[in-house]
Amino acid sequence: NGSYNQAIPWEISDQHLGQKFKESGIRQGWWDTCTPIILAVSGGSDSMALLWFFRSFWPGKVIVAHLEHGIRDHTSLRDAAFVKEVCHSGNITFEVSHVSVPDEKYRGESIEEAGRRIRYSFLESIMEKYHASRVATAHTSDDVAETVFMNLARGTGPFGLAGIPEIRGNYIRPLISFYREELREILRARGISWCEDETNEDVSYLRNRVRIEVLPFLAERINSRMKEHLVALASQMNYVKEREIGTARNLIDWFNKDL
Repeated sequence: NGSYNQAIPWEISDQHLGQKFKESGIRQGWWDTCTPIILAVSGGSDSMALLWFFRSFWPGKVIVAHLEHGIRDHTSLRDAAFVKEVCHSGNITFEVSHVSVPDEKYRGESIEEAGRRIRYSFLESIMEKYHASRVATAHTSDDVAETVFMNLARGTGPFGLAGIPEIRGNYIRPLISFYREELREILRARGISWCEDETNEDVSYLRNRVRIEVLPFLAERINSRMKEHLVALASQMNYVKEREIGTARNLIDWFNKDL
């Protein structure tokens, strides 16, 4: 009948969020897929929101994949147990891998790089096991802003300013238009808990330092909407990137027709 819980603001109501999520799925090309989608769920707020969105609004089958990376000893085991229990109570297929990232790190590879490599290898294996069509990760607009700034600080061309794409091969980012605090507000309004990863507060990691120290400093001293402007820049550069890629493809097709 179109009604919604008056205690929850319209902006985070099921009706509004369901429509926004469906629009994202249609735009990214996965909404009508008949094969399972793998959800990368760490137990943090972003990934718990990802699980809530899919379970609430998408009618297809989801598989939750969790990598216990062995970096935080008992707390990483706690997170794995938390996600497992959530999946068990919701009758959701759960896959976990226990790996010691520090032990599996290649020579010259950072912990962050090793973790990313191992994580994506694990997700690929789960996608193959279940003949899934997509893997959904819980990247947010905060991740986009941080990536654009980090690329800019390191030195980059236009494509580096595009940040994190909505789609990369079989990987989709359905929540990339949300900020982390928006997702937490959605979870709080519904009494959904999540795990806090204490390594997210460790500023020896570059991304954490940018998130905790650099961007707040710039927001306070230069522009309070610093993150929003970085996200807008990424959106504009993504448009330019797609135009250039499309032009290149058209030229290749044109040359091939003349051969």
